[in-house]
Amino acid sequence: MKIRRTVKIKAFGMKISTFITMLRSSGVVCSSQRCSSGEFSAYIYLSDLEKAEDIAEKTGVTLYNDGTCGGMYTVMRYRARYGLIAGVLITAAFIFLTTAFVMKIEVNGCVSISEKAVLNILDESGISHGKFIPGIDFNRAEYSLKSGINKISWAAIRSRGGRVIVDINEDSENGGSVQSGLPCNIVSDRDALIVSVSPFRGQCKVRAGDVVSAGEILISGIITNEKNNFVVERAQGEITGEYVLNQKFVRYFENTEKVYIKTEYRKYLDFFGFRIPLSFCKPDGENYDKSEFTDYYDFFGYEIPVGTVTEKYDIYEYSEVTETEEEAEMNLNLMIVNFEKNFLKDTEITSCRKDRKVYDDRVECSVMYTVRGSIGEEKIIFPGKNGEDK
Repeated sequence: MKIRRTVKIKAFGMKISTFITMLRSSGVVCSSQRCSSGEFSAYIYLSDLEKAEDIAEKTGVTLYNDGTCGGMYTVMRYRARYGLIAGVLITAAFIFLTTAFVMKIEVNGCVSISEKAVLNILDESGISHGKFIPGIDFNRAEYSLKSGINKISWAAIRSRGGRVIVDINEDSENGGSVQSGLPCNIVSDRDALIVSVSPFRGQCKVRAGDVVSAGEILISGIITNEKNNFVVERAQGEITGEYVLNQKFVRYFENTEKVYIKTEYRKYLDFFGFRIPLSFCKPDGENYDKSEFTDYYDFFGYEIPVGTVTEKYDIYEYSEVTETEEEAEMNLNLMIVNFEKNFLKDTEITSCRKDRKVYDDRVECSVMYTVRGSIGEEKIIFPGKNGEDK
């Protein structure tokens, strides 16, 4: 590609050989030269055109310009077209912004861990929309993920253009809080009747039908051979037990509750992580529940870190509420349903016995659950000389 401006010349006449000799001896750089039937053609720099014309005049050769070309000439032709120049600059700036700043965060590998919890730790580590990618310490962020969430045994973070890709690996169901790879036992976290045992690694100490106490070893990570030598490893397995869980629920006839009176909104412009207020009003009230969501803009189907942040304020007041016995019973039942949904969702309820009592100021319900679920948790081991856990 020709960068400097060049011109194609053609010359013909009786002294064409003398013209060519003088042209070369004068220091004029010629390229793509051709000489045929008394006509000479070549490309020379535009700055040498005046010198070539002087030589042609001295030798009596007819010289004419056959066209100007070159990358610089092409650019100069468009030097007054400000819209084109602005478009080139805007495109270059857009490419820079979409590759040097965090545009999107992708989290892969979440099973029981919420993606929001991962994003919160990443935000504390300096990874969020609009952050300058070369300034991010990915190693520190990986360490923060593993230390901040016990269930994460492995994490890797990388960037590709404006995307930050986060890959995590969760521990198994019995992964507990022991760092992956450390030797450990699986012990019972409660008094229970063993229903089933599926050891994956280690020496199983119990079988179905056994009754165990809290803290008793279920699968040992210390294995002893016939020569009384032992090795220490990470015990793994699934242990299901049946146990009793007692829970008491109380609902008073007179309660102080939140009464929501109105909802207000406040908006910001999020520009690469910087928030510019679009409204300056404050919530009309001291008590409110706050939530927010961000609507990022799209540019040709590509999400950019510029958008509108909407803060929602649900304003409430405290009010004394008096309930009838029927209303209190209904709310008490709702409390029981929510407890089972939130705390017993990973277990099987085999039986449930309820004992309700009504007092002058409240309704009580004592529930005895018989449930089946995982009872194993990991506990790090420090073996002594004889292979016994210290």
